[in-house]
Amino acid sequence: MNEQPIHNNPQILDKLCRRIDYLNDFPASIEGDDLDNAQLLGTLETDDFLGFVLGYSTEEGTFSADHFQMLSREENMKIKHYRLLKPVLPWPQPILGISVPGGEPGKVTGIHRVPVVLKPCGVAQVWWGGDVAVLWEGLLDGDVKGRQDYEALMNQLWGCCEAFLKGQGVRQVFTYNRDDEYPLEWYQGFLKRRRYVPVEDRKITVKKMLG
Repeated sequence: MNEQPIHNNPQILDKLCRRIDYLNDFPASIEGDDLDNAQLLGTLETDDFLGFVLGYSTEEGTFSADHFQMLSREENMKIKHYRLLKPVLPWPQPILGISVPGGEPGKVTGIHRVPVVLKPCGVAQVWWGGDVAVLWEGLLDGDVKGRQDYEALMNQLWGCCEAFLKGQGVRQVFTYNRDDEYPLEWYQGFLKRRRYVPVEDRKITVKKMLG
């Protein structure tokens, strides 16, 4: 997917209207924190779930030769860019019309409009330069973590990160084979199923070659 702006994005609004029927009947808008600095990078979608992956402004910089212990000195020196990605969930917040007759309780008279707030439900961070990248903290949290289709959604999040990095010219993505947020056996199995393989002589480091 090519990057797209967030505000009143017709692709997002169309998906929301197909998932949430009443949005077809009222003016809807997309809202959330710092959306002016975000772009739509992808979607997270199963039969009964819809989320989006937002990418925030890329930061530029240089790093020391030993900044990432999972990388060699030469690989560290290639890293020049950083980007924060956030998976988000749509949260409709209808604005109601209320009538308050004299001396009587207020009554709801209708819905004026429906702002749809995009609430973060995880995080991912990527650093890259040349053909090398580090993918850090690619996770979904909150209520999403208890879903039966959690791994399918995690695959979509990681796939979105990898597709973005591939578009930047990256061919090797490095990460650690453990994360305190997850049971070790599950997390290592997840990475293996995504074709991450151990890096020789680099403790707990795995990498994936992007085709």
